[in-house]
Amino acid sequence: MRQNIRYNNKIIKIRVIKYFIDDTEYYLCTTIYNKSINYFIDLYWKRWKVETNFKQSKYDLSMLQLKSKNKNSINQDISIHNFIFIIAAYLKFLIQKDLDETLKINMKNMLNTTINELLYLLVYKTTTKSTINKIIRILEITKGVTVKIHNNRKYERVRKRPSTKWCPFGNKFKFVY
Repeated sequence: MRQNIRYNNKIIKIRVIKYFIDDTEYYLCTTIYNKSINYFIDLYWKRWKVETNFKQSKYDLSMLQLKSKNKNSINQDISIHNFIFIIAAYLKFLIQKDLDETLKINMKNMLNTTINELLYLLVYKTTTKSTINKIIRILEITKGVTVKIHNNRKYERVRKRPSTKWCPFGNKFKFVY
């Protein structure tokens, strides 16, 4: 369906795409006219890794709670967070090669391990056999902390453990996959 909307005294032509997933109706609004629905489905799945990266940056790396006051310090904090994320993602990539296809590394655990253990050993400790053995041991332990991949999850996932008492949403977290 094609529509025109007015925004700031300009007419914008939009395309509204209606699609269904498991009898649930969804709508997508776009200004792209010459692509099929499959194009948008593929684009969405390609974008998913970017969205999970933003989620991990905001919540797992605490980007929502920057303490910096000026622009230069904020840029430094963001650069440090990106550096940490790149190191953790690369280590996850290396470890993931050795795992079964039905398992994946827990990224939150990988970030915590990188921040609390590995960066200290890599940056502040001298490169000795002992340091290298500690790094290898930590990576081996991390390889054991995996999550089973659930393909085509069709049920509502409900948190089993209560969230903290400081959570503004209470203990009613529900995730739909």
